[in-house]
Amino acid sequence: MSDKEIEDFFHSGKRQTAGNEEEVFKNMVNGLKEIGALRDEEGFKD
Repeated sequence: MSDKEIEDFFHSGKRQTAGNEEEVFKNMVNGLKEIGALRDEEGFKD
């Protein structure tokens, strides 16, 4: 990919997530909770 293509790709991704950051954040938090739950089940307690 050329630098221009990479830049265009980056900006198109930013446009899609703009105004949707809260949703992205929620998904991230839920993912972390799932990972934490799996770790607890396997006996890796903090």
